[in-house]
Amino acid sequence: MPVFIAEDYYGPFWSKFELTTCDEADDERIAAGKKYLKDAEMQFIMEDVARAGDRKFEFITVEIEWPEEYLPRKLQLSQGTALPDYIHSYRGGSNGHNHSALLSEKAMETIDQTKSGSDNWKFHEIKIEDPAGKEVARYFAWLITTRRDAVDALSPGVKSVGGPIDGKHLFEYSGERSPENLRLKKDEVKDLNAWTDFRFYGNYGIFVSDEVFQKMTEASLSGFAAQSTWSVV
Repeated sequence: MPVFIAEDYYGPFWSKFELTTCDEADDERIAAGKKYLKDAEMQFIMEDVARAGDRKFEFITVEIEWPEEYLPRKLQLSQGTALPDYIHSYRGGSNGHNHSALLSEKAMETIDQTKSGSDNWKFHEIKIEDPAGKEVARYFAWLITTRRDAVDALSPGVKSVGGPIDGKHLFEYSGERSPENLRLKKDEVKDLNAWTDFRFYGNYGIFVSDEVFQKMTEASLSGFAAQSTWSVV
């Protein structure tokens, strides 16, 4: 059963480290990425300006392969002395459209062995430095392009955010988070091992297959946890 993964809020690394940018050029890359996304959205809307309101929502459904030029080249471990294998969020990793996690080399290799022909992701190396500027680790941004509309609207465990289910709706949790209450549409997630769902925290969270979650667990990777487990119907 697929899993919606998040940071391990009860693990040994919770609130024990902080990563910050340490190069003005990296701050400029991240800022340029925000402009790139805003310009892409405007271009998408202007292609059918008569439907501008609808097009603004439809833009969140678009799969964007995030250019590596808008990601930092290095980050500074400004607090703490060690990092988990899975870092759910980092500076420059969530651009308001896609979400990417930061992985240790071990985590990257563990996850990448599950990649199927239907998956669409890539990795971008980011060096980790200590406050003195010495490289202490290599991590990899996990950039997932695949976006789906996979949440079953009849799932008892979700509800529409701020309005009816009308095609322009988003979902959030409602009630017990169990596979019986949380359901995904089989045709939408067939043969996928990682994706985001644009209706369900699309710029925050990542869905992974049970195979990915099992391999991450078996490899004793740190820093991640299952926020919810979903059935497929």
